[in-house]
Amino acid sequence: MMVVAALVVAGGLFALQTTGRATACNPPVVGSAGRYQAQKIAFGPVTEYCLGAPSRWANGVAVGPDGSVWFGEQSLPGLGRLMTNGTVVEYGWPGAQPFETGSNNSPRTGIWGVAVWNGKVWGTDSENSLIVGVDPSGGQLTVLNVTELAPIPYTFAASPDGSLWFTSLSDPPKVGRIGPDLSLSYFDVLAAEGFEPLQLEFTNSTAGYLVGLTPSNPGGEQGLYRFNVDPGQMDVRVAKVGGLDLSEPDSVSSYGRFVWVAQHGPSSIVRYDTDSRTWTVFPLAKPSYTGTTLPYFVEAQSSQVWFNEHFANRVGMLDPISGTSVEFSESDPPPESGSQVQNDLTIAATQEGVWFTSMSGGYVGFVGAGANGPFSLSVAGGNEVELARGVATSVQVDIAASPGSGSWPAQGVIVTDSENKTSVPRLLSAVSSETSVPAGSGEQVLTVQLTAASNLPAGRYTVGVTLTDGLIFETVYLFVTVT
Repeated sequence: MMVVAALVVAGGLFALQTTGRATACNPPVVGSAGRYQAQKIAFGPVTEYCLGAPSRWANGVAVGPDGSVWFGEQSLPGLGRLMTNGTVVEYGWPGAQPFETGSNNSPRTGIWGVAVWNGKVWGTDSENSLIVGVDPSGGQLTVLNVTELAPIPYTFAASPDGSLWFTSLSDPPKVGRIGPDLSLSYFDVLAAEGFEPLQLEFTNSTAGYLVGLTPSNPGGEQGLYRFNVDPGQMDVRVAKVGGLDLSEPDSVSSYGRFVWVAQHGPSSIVRYDTDSRTWTVFPLAKPSYTGTTLPYFVEAQSSQVWFNEHFANRVGMLDPISGTSVEFSESDPPPESGSQVQNDLTIAATQEGVWFTSMSGGYVGFVGAGANGPFSLSVAGGNEVELARGVATSVQVDIAASPGSGSWPAQGVIVTDSENKTSVPRLLSAVSSETSVPAGSGEQVLTVQLTAASNLPAGRYTVGVTLTDGLIFETVYLFVTVT
């Protein structure tokens, strides 16, 4: 396979783009921004809409009130609109040109933020420091140049006061605000030198949470921050949320008292409880070809928390009430190496499910909120486990067929844990009695032995037990309190 690689910098996080795993897509050739019918393919719970060729390098996604799905087309540049009947309409913005073919077809800008706001659909143009709005009714453009205010716009955040904010990958750190009247202003982020705010989440019109890091200094400031806007001083004051050292946090979403963060490097989704001020880490099963799944974005929708995994080529849903998660491969067959990853980098979650974009796969995809695997997992006696240091214990994981599924194919077993990824040797051991589960139906049992080394720091850890056929990954979590 020939690999075409480019490097896109997104908040200091590097996205390696490749040709990707071959898909069933047979897209129509549409050389200029236009209107066409997307090819629809499906495997399991995943539905994908193949975009036109040459590649649109789709990235950034949002869902409109009419159900249309809007996404960035980085090789145009502009926005695409996938309507509910499968029709795609494309809108070029300043600098748009016919799509180039062959090795010349590559992104002309980065579009990471797409938002439906104030009667228009907006996209961030990071290369030209523009924010462009498209009127869905007629395609008219509104162009805001933020070069002098907060250049290199990245992601959007809507405020309860009706304004639209955006993060800026600038130095010194800034965020921008677009008023309902389209007035522009910017606010200095009072953080360490070189810090980049990656994503905001408002909890009221002047406060919320943000995640960020210092790409020029990997050991520098990074984490989850509580922010407060001071309109008088035109700045954003931040205070780090403590209790857990985060690594490469790149997305934040909140619902109720919980704040969720995607950790890019450690392959985990973490939850902060604002009432108890405690953290819970949900580790994700790593693919065989890489040491990290690279979670990118997280979005909480009621009891469902959606996320995507760049290197694992998966999109997933975590259910914190049952202590389980299910992840779906975004290609069939799934990747066998990093060169086949399709760069599905951004998501938009709704009550109906989650939409995702694929840069090198050439599609926009969807998984419904009711999607699940062929079986369910539970822990005999409940998910909470107490374990003394220097002691081992066994936990039983029950496997039962999902209603209507009848049977399941053979499954591999993967066990992960939330111990710090730099901990060598591992001080918390979790070992399954089996490395695979044969095809079957009815009920089966796995036994997982947990061992805490005598020098393991006391605290709360999470162990994930995953069963997978390569396309669907189902996980049940053990919440282990070590004393």
